[in-house]
Amino acid sequence: MPSGAVRKKEKKASKDNFIFTVFPFLSPEKKEATSVLDAIQYKRMDKKTGAVIDVRDQYQAFLKVRTTDLLSMHEDDLTRVMSRLTSLCRVYHEPFKVIGMTYLSETSEQQGYWKRMALRYRSRMNQPNVTEEQIRILRCRYKLANENLVRVIWVEKNLEEFSFFFVVYAKSENEMQKNIKDMIRYGGRELGLKQLNIKETEELIYKLHNMESEM
Repeated sequence: MPSGAVRKKEKKASKDNFIFTVFPFLSPEKKEATSVLDAIQYKRMDKKTGAVIDVRDQYQAFLKVRTTDLLSMHEDDLTRVMSRLTSLCRVYHEPFKVIGMTYLSETSEQQGYWKRMALRYRSRMNQPNVTEEQIRILRCRYKLANENLVRVIWVEKNLEEFSFFFVVYAKSENEMQKNIKDMIRYGGRELGLKQLNIKETEELIYKLHNMESEM
């Protein structure tokens, strides 16, 4: 075979190897099935702490930062938030990570409030010895409560919010509990850190591995 043809063939093989290295699923070679643990890296969840344990037996917990509109925040309040985050990074010496995720807005608390208010106003209208003027006022408030309920339901279904989470790491259950308490204390009221419960942690991990899914 001419040397030119050999070099051309070697060049094509090198190019194919590069493509299959970057995109291994394109390789024609038969591969063994990938383990779920290799893809997700988590093998169980600790029911006591709500932390997840990865394949290296390391503990991880997720803390959500309180959602805040930084654009409309007063300059002094914004300065306090930035100072608190700076202070946390200085005094908390264990490894941690910050991740940002886009979620559909959560308005279940607001929905519950306006449902209760609507029921309260309707109940008062049905009580005896209520004057016509009181009924008129209660009817207006009942209508307003229903409008606000419809509004917050629409917000939850149509508007997204950008949420931040702190990922806290530890080597044991006791160390995990200590690190969570320290992180929440250092975050203070400004960050309003709150540990995710088991259901919320499951949803976050699902979202991390299914970025196109709506939550």
